[in-house]
Amino acid sequence: MYKSNIICAFILLCAALCACSGAPKRVPAPKDSCLKAIVRPQPAEDKAVLLSRVKKAEALMADMSTEDKVGQLFIVGIGGLNGEQSPEVFPTEVNEKQLGNIKNYHLGGVIFYGGNVINDAQIKKYIAGLQSAAQIPLFISIDEEGGLVSRLGNNQDISVDKFPPMIEIGNGGDSQKAFDAGATLGRQMRALGFNLDFAPVADVLTNPLNTVIRQKGRAFGIEPEIVCHMVPRFVEGMQEQGVSAVLKHFPGHGDTVADSHEERVWSYADGERLRTVELLPFRAGIQAGVDFVMAAHVSLPRLTGGDEPASMSKYLITDLLKGELGFKGVVITDDMYMDAVRKHYDAAAAAVNSINAGIDMIIIKLFFEDAYNGVLDAVKAGKISEARLDDAVRKTLELKIKRGVIN
Repeated sequence: MYKSNIICAFILLCAALCACSGAPKRVPAPKDSCLKAIVRPQPAEDKAVLLSRVKKAEALMADMSTEDKVGQLFIVGIGGLNGEQSPEVFPTEVNEKQLGNIKNYHLGGVIFYGGNVINDAQIKKYIAGLQSAAQIPLFISIDEEGGLVSRLGNNQDISVDKFPPMIEIGNGGDSQKAFDAGATLGRQMRALGFNLDFAPVADVLTNPLNTVIRQKGRAFGIEPEIVCHMVPRFVEGMQEQGVSAVLKHFPGHGDTVADSHEERVWSYADGERLRTVELLPFRAGIQAGVDFVMAAHVSLPRLTGGDEPASMSKYLITDLLKGELGFKGVVITDDMYMDAVRKHYDAAAAAVNSINAGIDMIIIKLFFEDAYNGVLDAVKAGKISEARLDDAVRKTLELKIKRGVIN
């Protein structure tokens, strides 16, 4: 009896150590229906419409300086636009400093946070003011996922429905509810002036110790088949309303333990694991025609051989996402102000690394000037090629034209 108790204790200790390590849990590969049953084939776009959009984007680029092009790569926090030094300060009205930064840096967009929004009238006035300063209209963005991460829905003075955490919709098994959530949020956000929502979460919640995604119920489920049935329907619903959706957090934040807002984060998935679990919802969302994919600040050393986050990995962004998965839209980083980045890189280096990895746009909450100047200097020094810069800007402009941001 004594010997058997020791054996049992040893087994339990090993299990606990494995759980804490953050190593990937082996989830059975889902059936082919994961990608076939719910993703409706996207109709081929009219060639004349596509050509017109390309020509319009090229015409805009012909009149842009290098400085103008670099500015289009950035989506800046309202606080950063206002020159704030603290992430806890939230401007609630437009002023000359913000307008001057939009004009001088030719920024691609802005991101609102919960503290920046008060009510419908205030939001509409704020957005209209910001757009009035932009030579090229801005992406106006926010995180509106449902559940806890609902900058608009959690404010009772704003006309945006509050949806439950997406895990509840996923557990219900009805993908029409995912479509309805996307469509309702898209319609209501569009009415306020937003044209970009950082949702849906496409992560698969395989790690029970996950903090940033699982404990907040932000993703649709713990099984890849459930998640990749829900994700494309949410995307379709939102984009039918003219608001761009974003798959996040590529290539998967659901099997991690740490929170990339607070520290460096690792995933120990290998290629086989990613292809049979984490990447399936991203494939489904891409097949549904999603406009954006957000790259996570998660390190995958088994795939990259180093500690650089996915947002700075050429293999993960250019080879895997754009190459193998065939994503043709805009690849954007998670916020560069998060501690997984800023504790290990200065803003300029992080931005340059990301653009060279294949990133098309960068979110940065504060101190955007450092990142902007770093990229501009790198282009002028030949450390970022003109071709790489033009490719990123062209994608951004074509998407703005497609969604009616640019008329």
